[in-house]
Amino acid sequence: DLQEGFKTTLANNLFSPRSGGVSRIKFNVPASGKVSMKIYDLSGRFVRTLYEGDAVAGYLQKTWNGKDDDGRYVIPSVYFLHYVYPGGKEVRRIGVKK
Repeated sequence: DLQEGFKTTLANNLFSPRSGGVSRIKFNVPASGKVSMKIYDLSGRFVRTLYEGDAVAGYLQKTWNGKDDDGRYVIPSVYFLHYVYPGGKEVRRIGVKK
């Protein structure tokens, strides 16, 4: 099973962007190919693309500074990280506080 041992980890999955906080997302790509990492709000509305493109197998790290694709801070709430990789998908929660 390719997925075994390939887990996404979030450091600071509850953070305060306005005081300089970021969410660090470490993810493992089980096989080279297309990867997509996007943030959505509670209603399913698209907020931000953290990464989209080809990736080689191995670890990658991205950060989210609590801003949307237009560079504006998002409101304090719960957001969902959708990570799509060759052979699978993960959804993780990230909380943004004031």
